[in-house]
Amino acid sequence: MSDTDATAQAIAARLERIPPLPIHVRWAATVGIGVFLDGFTTLTVAAALPVLITTLHIDFARVGLLISASFCGMFVGAIFFGAASERFGRRPIFIMAVALFGLLSILAAFAYDFSSLFWLRAIQGLGLGGAVPVAAALVAECLPAKVRGRTFSLTYALLFALGYVLAPLGGLVCIQLFGPELGWRALFALAGLALPFAFVAARVLPESPRWLASKGRLEEASALIEMLEAKARAARRTLDVAAAPQPSAGNQSSRLTEAFTGVYLHRTLLTWTLFFCIYFVQYGLNAWLPTLYVKVGGLAPQNALALAVANGLVALAAAVVFGITVDRIGRKTWFIAGFTLSLFGTVCAVGALGVFHIAAWPVLFSAAVLLTAGTSVNAGSIYLYAPELFPTRMRAWATSTGSAASRIGSIVAPLAIGSLLQAGFGLVSVFALLGTLCLTGLIAIVVAGIETKQRRLEELAA
Repeated sequence: MSDTDATAQAIAARLERIPPLPIHVRWAATVGIGVFLDGFTTLTVAAALPVLITTLHIDFARVGLLISASFCGMFVGAIFFGAASERFGRRPIFIMAVALFGLLSILAAFAYDFSSLFWLRAIQGLGLGGAVPVAAALVAECLPAKVRGRTFSLTYALLFALGYVLAPLGGLVCIQLFGPELGWRALFALAGLALPFAFVAARVLPESPRWLASKGRLEEASALIEMLEAKARAARRTLDVAAAPQPSAGNQSSRLTEAFTGVYLHRTLLTWTLFFCIYFVQYGLNAWLPTLYVKVGGLAPQNALALAVANGLVALAAAVVFGITVDRIGRKTWFIAGFTLSLFGTVCAVGALGVFHIAAWPVLFSAAVLLTAGTSVNAGSIYLYAPELFPTRMRAWATSTGSAASRIGSIVAPLAIGSLLQAGFGLVSVFALLGTLCLTGLIAIVVAGIETKQRRLEELAA
């Protein structure tokens, strides 16, 4: 082992012995605000759809295309920004991605027809797809193992879930204040706050000390650790005894193909499956739900958005419970619970719609509550879980490939649901499809999942 490798390992060991500090929360919360804006921006089209359909004269088929436009960009963005973050660092790539989708949000507010909005959303997707997986890697690499799940979930994941609450609420308020034509434009402009936030994040966020050490930038990494140690001493917090360095933490170069070899191939396939299933269900449901409330449930657009807000509050509550308990209960157990709850929701919906022929909005809302609770837990789990399965030299990249798989699910889901409805197969087929994806994810985590709670990243990557 070289002196450089030994120093890199020592830095990781010193990072793990630092007790939880307010600065950890501040870093995680700053990244969390970025992914909150990501989630908010992603759902602006879904929140605006009930009025976009009439103001831009969009039919069911083109609704699916519009929803999927940004997800196409997200797929490319996840791959590109994930690879770039292994070369240039987590911090600058995250900031660049947030600034990009913020700028495109402002431009989308001036879209004049379906085509212009479609292409602006597609380009915006590059930033939306790149920000979240790189952010997950950055947060995971800055936190000690014993509080990684709780701090990550109650900042990053909770703020991400909050985006799902405030997007439909923001749409409801903007449409009420400005009317249908200007309301959706005001909503998109509101999402443009991500652009100035990127400059704030540039002042607050550090680079990952683990990434710095993996690239041989040991002085910078040591300076960051020394700053944290000094803050711990100033707060009269006791530094833990440093654990023995793990042999996997050495200064190795990034090889993007390594995610598809050896033990990492199995982990990559697992994360791809989980990402795809979770986000197929989540975005298929969230993108179409307000429109289904209007077209099938017979609700007025403002009432449909109010129910979407209620679903968002369910997601928020699920995220809070998950965050409080994840370091005790564990990631795998929560995945199983989330998929099971979502599957139960789809079974109830199929029974109500297909057997009892009840298609009123309360049926849709009840099924959506169960699905939202389950998928919210899983969506919070996966961005915590995936970075834990890979070493620093490819953590952001491997997580980004999983995120890209989620974008495939996010692209296919709205199109598939739109096609099923356009072909006249009805809501039973929609919920049966969502149930199949929930079952697939459940089987994958039961068969191939490993537990990662309170384990050091270097230990898990060995």
